[in-house]
Amino acid sequence: MKKSILLFTVAALIITGCNLSGYKRAKSGLFYKMIPSEKGKQLRHGQFVKMQVNGFIHDSAFFDTRSAMPYYSVVDSAGRPYDFSEILHLMKEGDSAVTIQLVDSLLKVPGIQLPPYFRKGDKIKTCLKIVKVFDSITVAQNDYNVEAAIFKEKEDVKNAAAFEKAKKELDDFIAKNKINATQTANGVFVEVKQAGTGASADSGKIVGVKYTGTLLDGTVFDSNTDANRKDTLKFAVSSGAMIPGFDEGIKGQKLGAKLKIYIPARYGYGAQDRNVIKPFSNLIFDLEVVEVKDPAPKPITPLPNSSK
Repeated sequence: MKKSILLFTVAALIITGCNLSGYKRAKSGLFYKMIPSEKGKQLRHGQFVKMQVNGFIHDSAFFDTRSAMPYYSVVDSAGRPYDFSEILHLMKEGDSAVTIQLVDSLLKVPGIQLPPYFRKGDKIKTCLKIVKVFDSITVAQNDYNVEAAIFKEKEDVKNAAAFEKAKKELDDFIAKNKINATQTANGVFVEVKQAGTGASADSGKIVGVKYTGTLLDGTVFDSNTDANRKDTLKFAVSSGAMIPGFDEGIKGQKLGAKLKIYIPARYGYGAQDRNVIKPFSNLIFDLEVVEVKDPAPKPITPLPNSSK
């Protein structure tokens, strides 16, 4: 399902030490400065705009839509509170603007949640330029879809190279450490430490697993085997509940099996950044299959009473 362009927001942009001379103030207290274009029609309430947005954090550039997706927004006479959308109705196609938000003021806006690195006293600077105007959401959505397809194509090319690099790193790791493992169709290495003798973890079965997850360098990112954890990870095999490589490594193993699976980044968390697990990280899991059982039977819905 495509998300409406109205749901997209731009991350707040921080900069300290801004000189506010020459800035005007909107009704909410937002500081802004216009850089008008020579031509361009005045924006009207209900139109949609496509913008380029960039900004800085503590004097360093850190966000630029030219390397990501353009930003789309509706033109509203009020806009969101203490946000650059508040001044869009004052602008023309081709205009640029700079807005400054004070973190201290943002903290007073109901419902606002700021990242922990936004500190009191900081100033948020957003630079924007109106590059296109649309009279209907349908036309704007079509333009967004085109931009999204272009961006996805670029990301796919970039990601493919990163996945190949990660795969080589994993292959080299297996070879260097002389790991005796079988490889699945998708390149997951499975090293069986102790074969199981019980029921098989086939598709649809509910399995219980004790595990420790590490990166190739040995960094532990999750475990349910330490002294503070007594839980057992339970999931249905082939249900899509787990990352593909984890599911693939478990499938077909028997109750009591102890194994180590080596998951290439493509079948782990991919390009996601999960704090300790950086994008395109290969993963290792030490596992023990401690439970294999059939799923609970679905309740039978009684037929409606046909008697008259």
